[in-house]
Amino acid sequence: MVSSVGASSLHTCCGVAPDPADIPTASVSASAPISATAPDPASAASTASSTTSPTQAASAKDPPPVPTSTLPRECRANVRSYPDGATVLWNGEKIGATPLYESPVPCGPAKVTFEMRGFESGERSAGPVIGKPAGVFMRLLPLRVPVDVTSTPAGAQILVDGRSMGRTPATITMIGGRESTLVVRLPGYSLWKKKLNPEPPKVDIHADLEKR
Repeated sequence: MVSSVGASSLHTCCGVAPDPADIPTASVSASAPISATAPDPASAASTASSTTSPTQAASAKDPPPVPTSTLPRECRANVRSYPDGATVLWNGEKIGATPLYESPVPCGPAKVTFEMRGFESGERSAGPVIGKPAGVFMRLLPLRVPVDVTSTPAGAQILVDGRSMGRTPATITMIGGRESTLVVRLPGYSLWKKKLNPEPPKVDIHADLEKR
């Protein structure tokens, strides 16, 4: 048996054509084709949405506004009203009832609201600073409630706490949140009387008078 090397030499030197079976063949392994796959739109969108600018990230992390009740109360305020006993709201937060002296409040601009039954609400502005207490005063106006008074028969006199207010039918004004005595009288008829504590927005009163 002649080796492949010897056969090759023999063919070369002696002019003998080589046997194809004796020619070594080179083994070529075909590389698998590279697959060019288009990016998944969903993955691309997810990647884009996860990338935020520094400004957007900072905005998303901004803390919520601090409520007034949690602000340090380093300033003081003297709050009074006429009459006394009005509820005081400092920037919407109740801090007590008048009179208030050296009451601790947040520094800076503030809206001071006064509320009292039977009186109209009032507002004042204040701006306490450290070392200088704010002074706030409010004169409250009585709350006036319209009262429609009618009677059968008509033409009767209307009195509120003894004061004549006209004759029926009539619309009179009474102070709200305060008890008063309403009287309707007409000669020849029994006196009609009622305790009344009017509340807004309006009160309707009708008196049926009885003959004596």
